Amino acid sequence: THRIVQLIWHMSIMLHSKAPAASKCCASRVHRAAPKRVRKCMSASAPASTDTPQLASQIWSQFAERASGEWEGATASFNPQGGQPIPIDPYYVPQAFRDWGVELYDWQTTCSTLAEAEKQGSLKNICRCMMPTVGCEADAVAFTEEAQATDGGLCAVAPDGGYVAGPLQLDVEDGRARVEFCLPLAPVAQQQQQQMEGQKRERVRVVNRLQVNWQSKQWELSRVEVHKERYDGPFKGQIDLCGCGGGMPGFSQSEPVVEERAKSAGAWPLTNVWAYDKDPQGGFQLSESPHASAPNAAHQSTMLTLLPLGLALQSSVEGDKGEVFLQLSMVVGERGNRMAMCSYVGGQMQRAIMGCHEG
Repeated sequence: THRIVQLIWHMSIMLHSKAPAASKCCASRVHRAAPKRVRKCMSASAPASTDTPQLASQIWSQFAERASGEWEGATASFNPQGGQPIPIDPYYVPQAFRDWGVELYDWQTTCSTLAEAEKQGSLKNICRCMMPTVGCEADAVAFTEEAQATDGGLCAVAPDGGYVAGPLQLDVEDGRARVEFCLPLAPVAQQQQQQMEGQKRERVRVVNRLQVNWQSKQWELSRVEVHKERYDGPFKGQIDLCGCGGGMPGFSQSEPVVEERAKSAGAWPLTNVWAYDKDPQGGFQLSESPHASAPNAAHQSTMLTLLPLGLALQSSVEGDKGEVFLQLSMVVGERGNRMAMCSYVGGQMQRAIMGCHEG
């Protein structure tokens, strides 16, 4: 008999995944897991304005209400150079699939998110990546995780449940970094309407994996992980795993967003903006003039990665200088757009922005 393994990460934002549509999962027991991962997130401090600290606290409370809960979903990884989906490592693929030469791309995920209104800046995720199984061939499904610890970072949030999370400084010695964007599919008013109608709200999390090239010793964007998640109920803290055959269908083979559509959506003016800028003391402050900080065009040298779910990632990584620019856009409906952005200068986080355009 195997023990249920509980892995709790304190103040972390982390990867997990979902079984492919052709497979199912059962979750009575867990038989393989990796070490836990910890990330300490630093909340954005408020500027000197007497109104801004109260506004920052109000934004955090609204964010905590909409981000906290149990989420189920699917995830897939993509090559940033061309946007092609990356197959799941054969280590996690059942022998039956390998025997027939079937490649799997989508995982099943569950994620427990807790952001407490009275603990501004404290964001905890308990995430699980369920390994694929063939039908219900086992009475349990394992989940896997990767070990990582980050001793500081920025958690910039928006009242609709979106956030930007990443390290304050790119650590060359560690050689790895992750910058995560979370975008809800609906604005606050629509989320409230969905709740009244009993509909489940959804969000997309995108993890940008940065690493130092072992030959050039420079930073580069190695992969992009996309998580689509659906709210499943109040936070319980990983009490339950997915039931057999449950969960959200995979999306890795879906058509990517059309380039012209992504570019036109990126040109729409943002109607709501939440910007966090670095202050002279090395902390971060909520901007009093967020629209002045909002990007209206990507850098000319950026690479455009077209992804499913209406996502487009613009990225520029000058590894020798520690210059990193990442901007995620998500087309929603005919005239809607969600955006998240962050930038590093000299390896130091300088700015984090979230915004939306409601057409």
